[in-house]
Amino acid sequence: MIRASARDQAFCPYSDRQRLGAERLGTQFAGAKVVGTCGCGCPSIYFAHNAKVGGVEVVAEAAIDGTDDAVLLFVNSGGDLHSMEYMWVSDSPPSEFPDVSALKAQSR
Repeated sequence: MIRASARDQAFCPYSDRQRLGAERLGTQFAGAKVVGTCGCGCPSIYFAHNAKVGGVEVVAEAAIDGTDDAVLLFVNSGGDLHSMEYMWVSDSPPSEFPDVSALKAQSR
């Protein structure tokens, strides 16, 4: 297991606890452990979570300035962080998450 780096933690635009209404989520992200990555080569990451609960839902979304791409944050049905995924529309997957300054939070 690797811990989310300071850059990854700073990148997450979803730690705005008031907007999410979930202080617990911000606390989870600060201590998140990355346990996997996507096999396609994109920067999507998967967090350690309670595997006994199923289903995931998007709790936050950010558009990436100058593209049609987005970053999504998922939680499982137990409310635990599940993954942060980069959704892209170009032919090739991006190799890293964009700088936080390129993100624009979308309402959900």
